[in-house]
Amino acid sequence: MLDGIEDPHNFGAILRTSAALKVDGVIIATKNQVPVNSTVIKVSVGGAAHVPVCQTDNLLAALNELKKSNYQIISAVCHSQAQSYKQLTLKAPTCLVFGNEHQGIKQKIIQKSDQSIYIPMSKQISSLNVSVSCGIILSQII
Repeated sequence: MLDGIEDPHNFGAILRTSAALKVDGVIIATKNQVPVNSTVIKVSVGGAAHVPVCQTDNLLAALNELKKSNYQIISAVCHSQAQSYKQLTLKAPTCLVFGNEHQGIKQKIIQKSDQSIYIPMSKQISSLNVSVSCGIILSQII
């Protein structure tokens, strides 16, 4: 699930990585999110054709539906109070949430999550590009 990704290059890279790692699908909001457009498709280098993208008017409602179907919801955040992604214990099925390039994941979505994870980094760098973070975490868990 993507919460408000604005950059079509990030979205395209996420779709490419998702296709490469055989992710079942990507959920996005119909508003405040870059749509699947020509730039996203081009940057995905074919990934957009192999990963279903589901649009919803309400990400929180989508999370509620996933929880009813026993999905584990995990939010990727930028603070070390969360658990390291390397220590993540998954129970299938799982929905990973990645947030906006500037504000991250909305607090209401984090509160709905079963767990928050982060990528430990050197003190000189406080965050990574969302598509890079997505690639690191997906490759670790897949």
